[in-house]
Amino acid sequence: MAALTEYTWIPWCCAVVAFFCAFGIGANDVANAFATSVGSGALSLKAAIIIAAVMEFSGAFLLGGNVATTIMRGITNPDLFVDTPEVLMLGMFVVVLCVAAWLILATVYGLPVSTTHSCIGGLVGMAVVAKGWKAVYWGKVGQVALSWIITPVISSLLSSFVFWLVRKYVLRSKEPLRRGFQVYPSIIGLTIGINLFLVLYTSESLDIPLAWYYILLICVAVAVVIGLFVNFAILPRQKRAIEREQNRKELELHEKDIVVDVDVVKKTVEVPVTIETVPEVPNESHAAAESTPVTAPSATTPEPAKEAASEAASDVEKEPVKEGAKEHGKESKFEHLMEKQNIHAELEDEKSKVYQLHKNAEVFDERTEKLFTYLQIITAIFNSFAHGANDVANAIGPFAACISIYETGVASPKATPETWCLVLGGAGIVVGLACLGYKVMAAIGVNMVKVTPSRGFSIEIASSLVVLFGSALGLPLSTTHCKVGSTVGVGLVEGKSGVNWSLLYGVFAGWIFTLFICAVSTGLIYAFALFSPKL
Repeated sequence: MAALTEYTWIPWCCAVVAFFCAFGIGANDVANAFATSVGSGALSLKAAIIIAAVMEFSGAFLLGGNVATTIMRGITNPDLFVDTPEVLMLGMFVVVLCVAAWLILATVYGLPVSTTHSCIGGLVGMAVVAKGWKAVYWGKVGQVALSWIITPVISSLLSSFVFWLVRKYVLRSKEPLRRGFQVYPSIIGLTIGINLFLVLYTSESLDIPLAWYYILLICVAVAVVIGLFVNFAILPRQKRAIEREQNRKELELHEKDIVVDVDVVKKTVEVPVTIETVPEVPNESHAAAESTPVTAPSATTPEPAKEAASEAASDVEKEPVKEGAKEHGKESKFEHLMEKQNIHAELEDEKSKVYQLHKNAEVFDERTEKLFTYLQIITAIFNSFAHGANDVANAIGPFAACISIYETGVASPKATPETWCLVLGGAGIVVGLACLGYKVMAAIGVNMVKVTPSRGFSIEIASSLVVLFGSALGLPLSTTHCKVGSTVGVGLVEGKSGVNWSLLYGVFAGWIFTLFICAVSTGLIYAFALFSPKL
């Protein structure tokens, strides 16, 4: 029997709002995690949504509820709410409401903001209104503000260094593909080892009873085994696959040239050569006329023929579009939604800043870039699983606290999310990513810098390392700040022109406003609900 039955409406309303909060996390936070993979072409938008659906849901369902999740996160003093559990329950509801609204609003405008910092802002506003300024640990809030600068700078420096190494020793070498094959097993082993350590060491849900150096030793062993397996089993197949792809593209280009040449010949203006067209020759020069060859019109293509050739080429290019239009009616609603979500829309305008940014970026060997595609996919899978295991609490944590207080009547700073709560959060994340995730993906993966597979790999491995060491040191880092900082760092390797600075300034402003907007909005709504006259 519930202890606070007179407040039944609060947990029910909180359940609805928690779904929309998870929706906002999927549209903003998870989309930010997949932005570089989709922007570089390593993953399609549809594939990213499928991976997120499986890995985020698996991480949340399998690991998200194994241990108690700390709700207050060291920001407020929960002991102040011991005598008034219903006040804390109402506060959790308002926090989830304001965080959900801010995340969805920021996503609509394409601003990648920190979910964790949104929750911190909401908790600060709620605690100040309920118990005064003393209810907040302001030193912790100061660390959060400091992380706005420290986290992006460290991530930027590390990603710049990683991409500089990759560019110097692989992409710019005399034989980039051969060099790429040489380092590929080591890089993929290192990538899996780092991401595995990130999941095992930082996940509160796993609670592995081993010291960090034992976990590190296990991950190193796994990395070595994976590297050897890739070298002897995967790499030979990878070489053959890249060669087949290259041969196929060359054949398609050759066939297209033949089609255009045939159309040119068919549409060339033909001039018939008859006896009437040959000028009359005087008798005295009849012998000379007999020895003079009659020539056909010049073999050079006249202007009308060139226009005909261009028309023929355009006709060839339009055929697939027509076929696609015919089959459009058979597509599912999901596929139709994916078609409408074009994250590369800015590149279609040749006058746009994004188009010029991509045009001026250095281009590397396409076959070598292909090698880094698989590294990006592996990193995205690990990051998605870890995010589902750890960060779903941002949406479900306050909701779980609300349910716990309602059932027990005790204002506890810890609560164990029930299975159905985790399912609710996982579902909301997937729906949010599918519906609005493309906006943040476009901002980070396309509009801020040019992202290719090699650049995307450098971004993701650097941001993973910063999150790993930040978590080990207990620093309040945001994965969003790490990802954006790493993205800017890779762009700066191209020089100042490699970064869309106006977009970056807007993103940074969004980070600052996140804490204040969530704190103020939560405080105002909570004050209205808490101190309004009782009718």
